[in-house]
Amino acid sequence: MKRRNGDGVNRRILFYSPFLRFTVSYTTTFENMLIIPAIDLKEGKCVRLEQGLMDKATVYSDDPGATARHWEAQGAELLHVVDLNGAFAGVPKNLDAIKAIRAAVKIPIEVGGGIRDMATIRTL
Repeated sequence: MKRRNGDGVNRRILFYSPFLRFTVSYTTTFENMLIIPAIDLKEGKCVRLEQGLMDKATVYSDDPGATARHWEAQGAELLHVVDLNGAFAGVPKNLDAIKAIRAAVKIPIEVGGGIRDMATIRTL
């Protein structure tokens, strides 16, 4: 997670597409890359949806605060949090989980899902 000097070693990556029948190669460095872990919330739990379907969710944790602390301990500089219920409903539905995440970590978080006005932003 953390960007460290010396981690930006040039790497050669080859791509092959059987559909387009060509190979592209390039060299890249990773020293300026920021990896942002995401926590998707559904009914107060950390989940991953299969193909964006709410009824096909895999629960990874019942404790969003602990999950956020895990990512912070791994070196995350920022967390991306999505209120899936809120995104579908148009209004936030996982405010308690979002507040638990906010209280659990010192790094900034960005939040999406059901946020449509300034009044909602102030509640976060």
